[in-house]
Amino acid sequence: EAFVERARVDAPSCPALDTLIAGTPGVSSAALDNVAPATLGEAVSTAALTQPIGVLSSPIRTADGAVLIMVCSRSGAADDAARQRAEDQLQLDALERLAARYLRNLRQDAFIELRSVPG
Repeated sequence: EAFVERARVDAPSCPALDTLIAGTPGVSSAALDNVAPATLGEAVSTAALTQPIGVLSSPIRTADGAVLIMVCSRSGAADDAARQRAEDQLQLDALERLAARYLRNLRQDAFIELRSVPG
């Protein structure tokens, strides 16, 4: 608990936290570069997704002990926009297929009468 309080004051960034951890016996750190949050376990994953960048989390109890998380950077925010664009495109494609099928059925069911004028 003393380390957590000291880290909150003395480690306002990821490099500062690394320096603080290196000088503290019994405390270790691990960089989780490009890790999918789903692979971290439920409690840690939730904290990693909701934690603001550069802010130390509250201790999270796990089977291995207490875990503190500081998110240094995030990637994937643009993925949300790309995902939405892809979803919109898929919906548009489905609508276009539905419209084409409807027009095809109309053409098949159409009755066209041609009359010629005698003369």
